[in-house]
Amino acid sequence: MESQLVIDEWNGDECIMSIKIYNGYKLPNWSLQELYVFSKALRKEVRELSKKLATKKMAQKCIGFFDYMFLPDHYKELFPDIKDYIEKGNNKSGSALFLAYQKMMEHEFEIQVNHKKIPEYDFSFDLTVFPSKDGILAMLFAEHKAYVDMFKSIEGIELYPYWDNTDKPENITQEEWDKRRDEWLEAIGETGVPSLEGLTITCYTSLPFIGAKEVVDYINENISFETRVNSYANKIVLFQKFNELTKDSEQSYELYLEAVKHLQTEEGHTKAALEKETLSSLFKKEIVEEDLITSICTVPNHTQNESSTNSPE
Repeated sequence: MESQLVIDEWNGDECIMSIKIYNGYKLPNWSLQELYVFSKALRKEVRELSKKLATKKMAQKCIGFFDYMFLPDHYKELFPDIKDYIEKGNNKSGSALFLAYQKMMEHEFEIQVNHKKIPEYDFSFDLTVFPSKDGILAMLFAEHKAYVDMFKSIEGIELYPYWDNTDKPENITQEEWDKRRDEWLEAIGETGVPSLEGLTITCYTSLPFIGAKEVVDYINENISFETRVNSYANKIVLFQKFNELTKDSEQSYELYLEAVKHLQTEEGHTKAALEKETLSSLFKKEIVEEDLITSICTVPNHTQNESSTNSPE
């Protein structure tokens, strides 16, 4: 959650500002050398955690592409985004791992260059620090809760938010709350832009390399065959209903919610159960590295041939 310094109203020639700093922290009163050592250790923690977070998203993307190739053609039409992505350019010859990595790189480009908000694929971690009389104020800019939890757990880090649009926390005295206000007003300066008033410690720059083995290990340890089947089965029923509702009308969020509600009905559950039974006979149960590095369009034939070779005569 980001900080905000906004103009609430004009009072003659002056503007009345509202301060909302929900991502505020206080660090010990370190020297520059101590802050440098801290930042080095923090970057190492973020590198390790960002790889775990990225591996999770990569695995989800990867198995999504892989399982899609086993769907009957009339079901593939329900997933135009995946269908169009696989069929564009040279993607048909790419593997599930290649497609997943490429898609995540595209998300990262949209986030970093076009400043588009895609929180689940935003692995950035920036800490802007401001010198203070009895410590170092800091603002953490990160989308993932795992980052925030990790940062909060560091010894010596104190939560130090401030806002003036609602009541203060009950466990803080008015004197302490006013002190925070004064410290933050001094820290964010005239512009109210953290990057212009403080020193920013950037801990993430780009998507780390993630190999096939790491992705396969994550899939086999965290994404069960049942989860994979359920995911596509539920989406099939959902999208079939949505297409039915929008056949003679424009697509809308309200109609999508109606399709979601249908999935939760007895009829929706029955349809999903039938789809799960069908998909369970089509999807590959055990995923190995070769599955993820084989050309996506040859995957079904490749696995069928593999099964025929391994089956007893």
